[in-house]
Amino acid sequence: MKSSKFVLGVLVPGMGLILLFCIIPLIYGLGISFCDYSVYRTSQEFAGLKNYMKLLENAELVKKIVGNTFKYSIVTVLGNFILSLTIAQMIVRMQSNALKTIFRVIFFLPCIAPTVGTAMIWKTGLLSTNGGVFNNILEYFGVAVQNWLGSTTLLMNVIILFTLWMDIGFNIVIFSAALENIPQELVEASKVDGAGAWYQFFKIRLPLMGRTFSFVCVTTMLSYFQAFTQFKILSKTGGANYSATVLPYYIYMESFKNNNMGYASAIAMVSFVLIMIITLIQLYLLRIDWSYE
Repeated sequence: MKSSKFVLGVLVPGMGLILLFCIIPLIYGLGISFCDYSVYRTSQEFAGLKNYMKLLENAELVKKIVGNTFKYSIVTVLGNFILSLTIAQMIVRMQSNALKTIFRVIFFLPCIAPTVGTAMIWKTGLLSTNGGVFNNILEYFGVAVQNWLGSTTLLMNVIILFTLWMDIGFNIVIFSAALENIPQELVEASKVDGAGAWYQFFKIRLPLMGRTFSFVCVTTMLSYFQAFTQFKILSKTGGANYSATVLPYYIYMESFKNNNMGYASAIAMVSFVLIMIITLIQLYLLRIDWSYE
């Protein structure tokens, strides 16, 4: 009886917050997507499928923005996985616990720094065409100065680089913890059988990290598919010819800059469906036995 009361006491407030901040806004946004909504009017005009038809009318632009979103998300997720898993493996192999802690802290520091602040530092201190650190390095080696934030080919790559620098520390901590919790008797047994470091990693360590791998894959993709701050700061207007415009930033521009709240809500609903489909596909492809033996 006491345990059930404790469970209810924990779950009910949590479910209430989810209802208040997730489900109700989602339903309200869905309703707005069917209206010609404006914050300047007290009553809103029902528009039916007009906003969704507008998406079809702007199919080429929407297709490009969705493509940018997928490109950014897939590249950053793969880069994050490769870098964080490699660095985590290197940290775990260190003999000194103090060194392990130091390197974990160093890589995790960008994760706790405000994204707006770090993006502004990158924009004004590292990427500036006038005295920026990156351009100073290029000039030292005799390479021409680059307009990092004004180039349609470089802008998205710069944002991806910034995201990886800012975010890999979180997964490094998770992966290093998972690697350290692998039963050492399995690793020792493989050594006795003559298995090398690569075999141990890909055939023993990596398969035993299935639960961690699944969690990190889903949460990282969800996070990157909803990225906004770095695009707002670094791309300013979404890049020339929408070269660095992703769905969250497109929703922001249509809702707060163009005052097309109904159309922005329709885009948000489409984005929600895309994220849900991607998550379900990931959960299906990464389905694992959650029992640990």
